[in-house]
Amino acid sequence: MRPIADIITNIIFGTYIDRFNKKNWLFSLNVVSSILVGLLLIKQNITFISFLVFFLQVCRSLYEPISLGYIVLLVPKKKLKRFNAWNSIVSSGGFLIGPALAGILVSLGSPLFAIATNSVLLLFCGVFILMLPHFDNLIDATQVSTSYFSEVFQGLRFLKKFVSQNKLIIITYFLVSSLFILAAGLDSVEAAFSKIVLLMSDSEYGLLVSISGAGYLF
Repeated sequence: MRPIADIITNIIFGTYIDRFNKKNWLFSLNVVSSILVGLLLIKQNITFISFLVFFLQVCRSLYEPISLGYIVLLVPKKKLKRFNAWNSIVSSGGFLIGPALAGILVSLGSPLFAIATNSVLLLFCGVFILMLPHFDNLIDATQVSTSYFSEVFQGLRFLKKFVSQNKLIIITYFLVSSLFILAAGLDSVEAAFSKIVLLMSDSEYGLLVSISGAGYLF
């Protein structure tokens, strides 16, 4: 779902990210994500869940570039490198601790309890974003006279030039992205194997995920 969502959002919104009111969009995306996650509790139907997951990935695809732009405006340039270092550490830790905590919630309660907790936390995240300062847009959309398609073609030309001049960076980015895609696929296979072949219950699988996260950290 994520690659499709990334392609669609980049094509439609990629040239307009800098024109958004970043704080309002970050708040709105958190609230929408909270609602979408909460809707997973209503109906356990594969088509309905796939539909919600797709739009969750769309929100995530929008959230990442908008948040990066807001961080550049929020953090002073002198402290940006230090912030990026700490941000990488926290993000890496969250990538490992998050599934471990989700596993604990599943083992203590149920998958639905873990989903409900995630929905509430997303809503709290949106509330915290409202406390952050507001910055004016770097680009005023009313001052831009070019059409949408002109902006898209201009972005494609810039991308083509960048790729031709930075082939090593593109190859490295492609390989790292491929690793993340394979890792995501492995997680799905692991869940199916644990539930179908090993016949683990929800609480047992949650405990397995928690132990895996803790072992990786140690």
